[in-house]
Amino acid sequence: MKNGESRLEEAVRQFTELARHDTSITFPRLHDMERTLDNDPLLLMDFYGSIGIESLSMAEYGSLPKLDLNLVDYIQKKHNIYSHKVHDMLNRDTLTGLGNRRSLEGFLESYDISKGLSVIFVDLDNFKTGINDAYGHDFGDAVLGYAGEALGKFTRDSDLKVRNGGDEFVVCMPEFSAASFSDDVSHDFKSPRDYISHLRTEIMDYVQRRIDEEHPDKKVDFCLSLGMAISDGSCSSDELLKRADLAMYHAKSEAEDSSHMHIYNPAKAGAYRANNH
Repeated sequence: MKNGESRLEEAVRQFTELARHDTSITFPRLHDMERTLDNDPLLLMDFYGSIGIESLSMAEYGSLPKLDLNLVDYIQKKHNIYSHKVHDMLNRDTLTGLGNRRSLEGFLESYDISKGLSVIFVDLDNFKTGINDAYGHDFGDAVLGYAGEALGKFTRDSDLKVRNGGDEFVVCMPEFSAASFSDDVSHDFKSPRDYISHLRTEIMDYVQRRIDEEHPDKKVDFCLSLGMAISDGSCSSDELLKRADLAMYHAKSEAEDSSHMHIYNPAKAGAYRANNH
């Protein structure tokens, strides 16, 4: 390694020198270079991106007579593979496997809300005192993982499921409006409230069952609150997210009919904000 040269720079330089002056650039040699980067997806994305550019540049100027075209194709494919891995790493919550806040922001920026959108905020009740403080953070992490599993099982594949931080989760349901519930969900729900009531029960039953099976010594009555907002053509995606957050706050603070659920009502927008301050 030359002075001041990073591992990535060294690997790219070695490849370039071999490609220009050596006939022995083979798949095993390329794999050896890959191993020097410790199988780090970010470094490997940059490595294959850099040597791909080098290969095209050398080919353009006729200084790449010995490089196998199959190897060039392999380099491009590996760059695509590691680019996808890095994108997934940057947009995924490592604890639950769900999306993270970055993925939520990306979705909201790109989604056309005119197609219809519903957002559900999910908050685990008494998580800090009843789970983390009572039994420790390892158990708390396990419960968060179970909640993530449940969201994956009991929502649509097309829905974006996100851990928004702490014990809060968000579900974004594309092309989903108040009129969609009887058509688009696998169960025949008469209203959005029927749907989130069913979803809440499914999640609670699943997480409680996992706790009882995996941690029989922990005495937890698992509970959660849900707030939902449905696009009505009058707000942006960001505003819809805020509405769902307000609905969830209302569900937790008011415990509407002790149901721990609430659907945002635009006609009461002022009351939500007044109660939230």
